[in-house]
Amino acid sequence: PISSQMQFFRIVEGVPSGPPAPANISSVQNTPGGFLLQWYASINATFQVQWTDTLFPSNWQQVPTTITSTNGVFQFLDDGTQTAPLGPSRYYRLTQP
Repeated sequence: PISSQMQFFRIVEGVPSGPPAPANISSVQNTPGGFLLQWYASINATFQVQWTDTLFPSNWQQVPTTITSTNGVFQFLDDGTQTAPLGPSRYYRLTQP
């Protein structure tokens, strides 16, 4: 039973309002070419990758390349050319410009 005199309802499918959910790196692979990061997000999203060699104290550095995707699968290969020489440890995070 409907507790209202309304008999018709409009259901709209679409993007929820509010800020987008933060993207999380879903995969990190140590490849012969470097560290391959992969994550999923909306195809209209753009990301900056930041890295640091230590968390205490952290010194986050931003990779100059903006990461985009045409299919919602985002990837970044850290081969050391944009992030100084690769060290024994490396931490990453994503930001959206």
